[in-house]
Amino acid sequence: MPDPVYLPPDPPGAYFGPGPRLSTKLRLPVPPVSLLSPLAALLLVLTPLVLLALSFRKRGAGARESLLLGALAWGVALTLLTEALSALSLLTRGGVAAGWVLVSGAAYLALRRAPGTSGWSRIALPRLRGADALLAGGTAALLLLVGVVAVAAPPNTWDSLTYHMGRVVHWAQNGSVAPYPTHVQRQLFLNPWAEFALLHLYLLGGGDRLANLVQWGALAGCVAGVTLLARRLGAGRRGQLAAAAFCASAPMALMQASGTKNDLVVAFWLVCLADGVLRGRQGTGPALAVGAALGLAMLTKGTGYVYAFPFLVWWSVARLRAEHARALLPLGAAALLALTLNAGYYARNLEVYGRPLGPGAPEFPLANETFTPSALASNVVRNVMIHLGTPVGPVDLFLQRVTIHAHRAVGAPFDDPRTTWPGTRFFVQGPSFQEDTAGNPLHVVVIVLSLGVLLARGELRRGPALPYFAALVAAFLLFCLYLKWQIWHSRLHVGLFVLAAPAVGVALARGIGARAAGAAGLLLLLAGLPWAVRNAGRPLLGSASVLRVPRDEQYTAADPERGRDLRAAARFLAERRCRDVGVVIDEDGWNYPLSVALDRAAGRHVRLHHVGVANPSASAREGRPAGPPCAVAVVGEIRPGKSRFSPRGRAPAFRSEHVEVFLADGAPAR
Repeated sequence: MPDPVYLPPDPPGAYFGPGPRLSTKLRLPVPPVSLLSPLAALLLVLTPLVLLALSFRKRGAGARESLLLGALAWGVALTLLTEALSALSLLTRGGVAAGWVLVSGAAYLALRRAPGTSGWSRIALPRLRGADALLAGGTAALLLLVGVVAVAAPPNTWDSLTYHMGRVVHWAQNGSVAPYPTHVQRQLFLNPWAEFALLHLYLLGGGDRLANLVQWGALAGCVAGVTLLARRLGAGRRGQLAAAAFCASAPMALMQASGTKNDLVVAFWLVCLADGVLRGRQGTGPALAVGAALGLAMLTKGTGYVYAFPFLVWWSVARLRAEHARALLPLGAAALLALTLNAGYYARNLEVYGRPLGPGAPEFPLANETFTPSALASNVVRNVMIHLGTPVGPVDLFLQRVTIHAHRAVGAPFDDPRTTWPGTRFFVQGPSFQEDTAGNPLHVVVIVLSLGVLLARGELRRGPALPYFAALVAAFLLFCLYLKWQIWHSRLHVGLFVLAAPAVGVALARGIGARAAGAAGLLLLLAGLPWAVRNAGRPLLGSASVLRVPRDEQYTAADPERGRDLRAAARFLAERRCRDVGVVIDEDGWNYPLSVALDRAAGRHVRLHHVGVANPSASAREGRPAGPPCAVAVVGEIRPGKSRFSPRGRAPAFRSEHVEVFLADGAPAR
């Protein structure tokens, strides 16, 4: 790789472009050094969750049910707090800290006023022996290993560097979640709840040290939640523990639990939704829990709409049959709450794109362009096959041929552009340790076997497990019907695998036997161990371990050369005391690593603004600097003699393979 080229500055008077409109809002900078330790920040945010869970426990709910209800109330509080502080431009460390103190006070009052005995006195852990102890211990061990990675590693998934953490740093800088000009439009229009949680931890902790714990905490919540769902479906202790092992050992779940994607977060809200459906209690209160779970799932990821729909139909029909016209009020209350939680998100998208869910085709062609039975069959086959790769090449080649022949049999074109994401082609790949593509082959086999057991056993056919499984299958079919197939769909399937865990636990323990359920759970836990320690981007073991490699280098582990160029450009700007930097970047460019590198090099927060924006966000009013930036960084593949930003022929003051820097008039040369 060639060394960066440092070029002399342009002569005085060179044109740098007109300055952006002035901002009249006072912003407090976010220094890279924390005023609160990460542990204190975590305690401040989680205290209301504990108090809310205890208040539900005091009111007579079970321990796991209290946890889910407390999490729902906490998620609603975080949403409302974020929207309120944003409207006042107070999404700062002080504003967020004060908000959580108020939420903690309200949660404490709710606990004090709840009828019944103390919530603490009603919590008792079961005594486990034999296979049950092994299942519980193995599940906890996997969570612990992934938790170590989550704490030790920085966010470094490509999507995290592009928009998950990219939007967080801009929100923190602006003191608001209002739209701002950006080249990376996904920072604006994609569902934001997981990043709301990231934002609070980022502000209170003074950085991203706690960022990965949002997904890790969601996986831990899913593991606890699926045991409760398994119990509601009729599973005993062994079946519940088998469900937990199934959930915790899915390779894609283990990959994501140490990063900052959002699939496990939406999976947790879907677990809360399924619990509300299975609880089946009448009245407005239980319906509000379903509405909160639905609203938070919708606010977290688009798959929340798809996967929730069959369960909502099941729940609504059951309520209407039981209560007739009296069910309309609780159903309406649930829908109203869900829409209210998403109102701010919808309004921001309407402001920029004129649509509540943001831009559609042709910019982001997510939806299928044909909805024929053959198109559905094609997507079903491909969405299953991406999970079945093996370490044996001939087996994968056989599966590839099976996929091709299946398309011929149903009369569907292979890799039809109407049902396939642009630029991608289907292939069966072997085991992957990338969190974008890791498959779950053993889990697919166990799901298919479990469905067969549920259909074969009469007592299980007559129980709630089979209709639950039917809703899950309907969710998968709806996913295949609506969304174009992508090579990255395995990560979007996480919610399906988590929701499948309770039915699997019932089928294994009651359909095959307790010993078989224990053996299957232990096998899944052992099979999942490599994915807990060998994440390609964040390995726990080896020379590239997150415990050995410097944190600054881990951010750009996916492309070390690009990371070195970003850090070199940041040092160049720090030497010139640049505190306000413009950026020109691709739609899929690394926004966040540049921000981190600038802050680290300068020893304080450097404001980053997208300039030269040519998409609908260019008219956004938020996030505009008070004057022209002292430099503009062009990030992407730099071709000699060709630049995407060259005002009136101005030459860059810094050039490398992935970054060019243009200095403004009057910027210090040294």
